Amino acid sequence: MRRVGNIAAITLGLASSAAFACLPDQLACESDHSGMADMTEAGEPAIVTTELSGGFAGAGEASAPPPPSVSPTVVHVFNNNYSINPSGQPIVDASIVAGEAIQWQWDAGFHSVTSVAGSPEVYNSGAGFGLPPFDHTFPDAGVYTYFCTVHGVDNGNGTAGGMAGTITVSAVPEPALLSGVVPMMLLVRRRRS
Repeated sequence: MRRVGNIAAITLGLASSAAFACLPDQLACESDHSGMADMTEAGEPAIVTTELSGGFAGAGEASAPPPPSVSPTVVHVFNNNYSINPSGQPIVDASIVAGEAIQWQWDAGFHSVTSVAGSPEVYNSGAGFGLPPFDHTFPDAGVYTYFCTVHGVDNGNGTAGGMAGTITVSAVPEPALLSGVVPMMLLVRRRRS
């Protein structure tokens, strides 16, 4: 422990997560957490109990945080193009993570969204003007090519020409493996009586 004035800095080694708190009548924490800290006879914090699971966890079982809710990535359909940017901005193909969805929105024109033959993901919006948004979830990593059946062509080899686009789907990142212990700095200051 390092002391600067009446603030004590405690560096802890934590295996998977951390949360701490102080004796309510002895210490105030530079944190919004509450809990327990043991004190030495000299009134110094000796042991800070830690446990974390997606946020502060007190005594009892820690639980994993709920998975984040991800809105579909929007791809605009217009002027013989597909893009995550609206018309008039640079044309950019979408990139997502496995398990996420794409939502195609018709901004202008008579178009479709159709997967190329042989694609592991098969989808087809049908062709039309101002169709309602069309969603498709991509469960696996890969590059998925699609085209407009009116203004594009399926080349028959996993590629397309004319009005065509790709969705790049990355694998879900693995959780970072902790090598031993992760240091964490916690600040504790003595409350004045």
